[in-house]
Amino acid sequence: MGIRLMMCETRLLGLPDPEFIEQHEFVVIFRNGQTVEATNGPFNPRQVLGLPLIQQRGSITSSDYVEATGASESTALRELREIVERGAIVVRGKTCGARYFIS
Repeated sequence: MGIRLMMCETRLLGLPDPEFIEQHEFVVIFRNGQTVEATNGPFNPRQVLGLPLIQQRGSITSSDYVEATGASESTALRELREIVERGAIVVRGKTCGARYFIS
């Protein structure tokens, strides 16, 4: 019943349906209907490629970002850290095991 209620309420408010992800834990993501770029200002072209990838997959690693954007590992870490600082994504884990999620 709770999931059905969430779906109905978001639709009544004109918001996108919540996303349900099960990756070691059950996560419900509510979106406000705005794009990440609209809420956090412009990003560079590699970041613009990386953000939809995080949305599609639920989370990525810095290696996923390198593969998708062609950035070096150090550039990927710097750009991901910048996106985290701007509040568009969150990081869970430390260095090698870090995963990036849409906030």
